[in-house]
Amino acid sequence: MNKKELKFILQEGEGYLIEFKERVANIDKEMVSFANGAGGRIFIGIADDGKVIGVGI
Repeated sequence: MNKKELKFILQEGEGYLIEFKERVANIDKEMVSFANGAGGRIFIGIADDGKVIGVGI
């Protein structure tokens, strides 16, 4: 994925195959949902509004 693709995904927002999570905690529900469905991508460190907030160590 390059910067142009990431920018497009952030502009489009969440949907059937895209989920934004601010932190790693509690992503199990989304992982199971994607595994039982058509798949998808989970982006960690992204707020629901598409703002990149990062992940602290």
